[in-house]
Amino acid sequence: MDDSSANLDVQYHRQSLSCRCRVCGNILKDCGTEATTEKETLKEALEIDISSDHEDIHPPRVCSSCRLKLKAWKTKKSKHKKVTTININEAEWNPHDIPCSVCDQSSLPRPHPPSPVDAAKATASHVGVLSWCEGDRTVFVKHSACGMSVERHLLINADNSWVVRIHNEDVSNHLYLAGIPRCLSTDRDGMRLVNDVFCSGLCTGNIGFDDVAAGKRVLTGHRDEVVGKIRDISTPSQTKCAIFHARCRIFMGNPDTSVCGTCFSFRTDLSSRRSSQRTPRNVNTETSSRVRIDYMNKEQMQEKNANLQRKIKRLQTQTDVLKQMIKERHEMDSVVMDQESSDNLQELLQSEHVNICKYVTDNSSEEESAAFKLMMQEQMSAFAAKDSKQIRWHPAIIRFAVGLYSKSSSAYNLIRSSGFLKLPHQTTLKKFMNFTTPQVGINPAVLKYIFDDWHLKDIPDFEKNITLAFDEIKLKAGLVYSKVTGKIIGYTDLGPISNEMDNFNHRLTNQEDGEVATQMLVLMIRGIFSDMRVPLAYFPTTTASSHQLYFCIWPTVKALALMGLKVRAFVCDGASWNKKFYGHHVLRKEPGTTTYYTPHPFFRGERLYFICDVPHLVKTTRNNWENSNWHLKSRKLRVSLRLL
Repeated sequence: MDDSSANLDVQYHRQSLSCRCRVCGNILKDCGTEATTEKETLKEALEIDISSDHEDIHPPRVCSSCRLKLKAWKTKKSKHKKVTTININEAEWNPHDIPCSVCDQSSLPRPHPPSPVDAAKATASHVGVLSWCEGDRTVFVKHSACGMSVERHLLINADNSWVVRIHNEDVSNHLYLAGIPRCLSTDRDGMRLVNDVFCSGLCTGNIGFDDVAAGKRVLTGHRDEVVGKIRDISTPSQTKCAIFHARCRIFMGNPDTSVCGTCFSFRTDLSSRRSSQRTPRNVNTETSSRVRIDYMNKEQMQEKNANLQRKIKRLQTQTDVLKQMIKERHEMDSVVMDQESSDNLQELLQSEHVNICKYVTDNSSEEESAAFKLMMQEQMSAFAAKDSKQIRWHPAIIRFAVGLYSKSSSAYNLIRSSGFLKLPHQTTLKKFMNFTTPQVGINPAVLKYIFDDWHLKDIPDFEKNITLAFDEIKLKAGLVYSKVTGKIIGYTDLGPISNEMDNFNHRLTNQEDGEVATQMLVLMIRGIFSDMRVPLAYFPTTTASSHQLYFCIWPTVKALALMGLKVRAFVCDGASWNKKFYGHHVLRKEPGTTTYYTPHPFFRGERLYFICDVPHLVKTTRNNWENSNWHLKSRKLRVSLRLL
C-alpha cells in the first residue's frame, strides 16, 4: 500500500470512530456527547482514563444510553446509596489494522484515492503547466521562455502509459525517468512524473557557435557518426542556435545548473571546429612548410598537395638521371674479360679456396671456422648451379636467412640483389616462416605451439604468470586475395560481436559494409618469470575503440586461462581509447579515484592490473618538457604556478 492510500485509510478509520461510543462501542444514533464531559464519572465508575486516549484508537463521543446510565450512577452516589456496578459492557479498542472491525462495520462510504491522471493534473495546475484532454488522452505542455515553441510535452494515454518529448525529441527512455513505471499505477507516480518533467532544469547546450552550426542540423565526426545536435533555443529577446552533444544528459535535476557536463566538455571540440573553419593568414604551402594541415583551409591543402606532387616528379626525374649516369660510368670503367681469362680466374679462386679455409681454421674458434666453411661451401654450390631452382640450401643457411629477413626485409633484398652473397628467395623463406596458416583473431595453432613448445604441463606455476601487451601498428591499406583460404584480406575484423555492431551502424547510416584496415591491433604475451614472448592474436582495424578492445582482449584472457596461464596485467600505451577501456572496469565511481586494477574473472580472489607502457610515459614527459612554452608551444607546464 502506498502513502496516499494509507492516509486515506487512516482518515476513514477516524471518521468511523467518530460514529462509535467510547464506552460501549455501539454506533451512535444521534450526535452523542463529548467524552471529555464525562471524564470524572468514567474514571470513578468504570476506571476509564480518557486523558490518555489517542484519536486513531479511541472514539471521542459517548452515546445517549451510556450517558444516562452514568448520570444515574452519579445520582445514586450523591445520595449516599450503595452502588455496585453499572450495566454497561465496556468495549475494547485496538490500533487500526487490516482487517479492522471498526472500519468493516462502518456504514460510511469508503473514499477512493485519486487516479494517476487526476494527480498529475492537480500537480500540473500547482506548478503552472497547461493541461487538457484530447479524447481519451491527457496532454501537458510547457512553452519556452518566449512562448513561441513547445519546450516540454507530456502525453498520458488511456492505459496510463506516457510519452515525454523535449524540444520535439522523444526522451521517454531517458535514464533520468527510469524510476517511473512505464504504466502509471498510483497517484504518486503521476505527481512524480509531472514534477520530474516540468520542474527539473534542462541543459541549454553551447550558445555562441553560430558559425560552426551554420546551415547544419547535426555535427558529424571522423567516421561520419553524429556527435552533436543543433536546436533553436528561444529567449524573450531573440532566438539563438544551441549545439548539444549527442549524449547530452538533457535533464539537469538541479534547476540552478544550465549546462550538463557532457555539453560543457564538448565546447573544446566546438572551439577546434571554429578554428579550423577560419581562413588562416599568410600560410606557407611550400613542401618545406611546417604548418599543421588542420590549420589550413581546403584550398591551401590542395595547393600544398600539388606542390608535393611536383616535388615527387622532380625527384623521380633526378633519380632516373643518376641511374643513367652510374650505368654509363660503369660501362666506361669496367674491363671485359675474354672466356679464357675468366676460366683462369675461376680456377685460381677454386685453388685458393682450400688455403682460405685453412687460414680461417687456424685463426678462429672451432664454431666460427665451421660456420665459415659451411657458408663458403653453400656459396660455391650456389654460384656453380646453372638454375637457382636446383639449389638445395642447408638448414643452417635457411635459419640464418629467416632471421635476417625477419629483422629487415629491405636489408635482405639489398644483400641478395647486390651479388656479394647468394641467399634463398623470399618465397622459399615463407615456407619455413609460417608454421601455420595466418588468421584473424586467436589462432588455435599458436595456442598449441605455446602449450607444446613451452611445456606448460611441466613448468612450475610461478612461470605461468604472464602479461598481455597490445598495441596498433601502421599498415599499408589494400586488399589481397588469399589462395589458401579463398578470402579477400584487408578489411577490418575485430571479432563477431564488434563486426555485427559495425554492420548495424553502417545500415543505420546508409554506409557500405566493409572498411579497409589501416592499422593492425596485435596482442602479445610475455612471461614475468620466464623468457616467453609470443604474438598471440591480431585484428585488422582503422582505430579500435574501447568497447571493441573489450571484445578482443577478454576472450584472449579466457583462452589463456583455460591453458593454465594467468594474465597478471595489461600493458599498453596512453592512447585515449586504451584509457577509456581501463575506465570500463571501474568498481566504484568516486571523485579523484583512478582505476588501476579489476578483479580477475577467471581466478577468484586475484587482481588483474592495468599498466601504462613506461617508454611511452618517458617519451610523453620528454615531449611535454620540450614543448613547454618553447618550440611549438603546445604545452605550458607549471611548477608552483611558474611556467617551465
